[in-house]
Amino acid sequence: MNSFLDIALRNAGRGFRVMPIKGKDAFLRNWPTVATTDENQIREWAMRFPNYNCGVAGGPDVVILDSDRVSRLKELSGARAAEWFNTYSVTSGRPDRAHFYYRMTDEVRAFGNKRWAEAGIDGNVFEVKVHGAQVVAEGSVHPLTGGVYTVTQDLPLIPFPAGLMALIRERYAQTNPTGKREWSGPIHDGEGREDFLVSEAGRLRRV
Repeated sequence: MNSFLDIALRNAGRGFRVMPIKGKDAFLRNWPTVATTDENQIREWAMRFPNYNCGVAGGPDVVILDSDRVSRLKELSGARAAEWFNTYSVTSGRPDRAHFYYRMTDEVRAFGNKRWAEAGIDGNVFEVKVHGAQVVAEGSVHPLTGGVYTVTQDLPLIPFPAGLMALIRERYAQTNPTGKREWSGPIHDGEGREDFLVSEAGRLRRV
């Protein structure tokens, strides 16, 4: 099994900001900010967490599209699927699941961390991951299945496609027609906590 150091340095070399994770969960305080490509910091973490998995943080230049139903996502994408998903991607080995990595655009940055699933069907069709969200890096081990996350497309990152963004907006709006962010607690550090607290403070002021 690869060590955290090997995995983290390899992914940092691709330009991804990394940090140690427990299984699939980030645990470092303020991890969305401290995730890094800096070799010295990675080596310091490796001394403390040599056998931990490695996470890749979204933002500021990388956005990750996580899908539990890749076949459905590509079906919705139609003829453009081959173009839209022709980018670096990783899988845990479980069927029909993948992480697609893209270069950040202003539009997807403004859209933020959002997910969409079809009613009554398990698994997110898509989960957009920018700042404050992370995925398990290639080379790490899935904590439940023991499968190793592997690269399925070793390609350069493409900018997040505008057409794919339009599709995601359309589908997300169907289940969130007001356009308001829907919060579910507990809100953890890096999951929109500051926005949540500001929103709650405004609500209490109005009350």
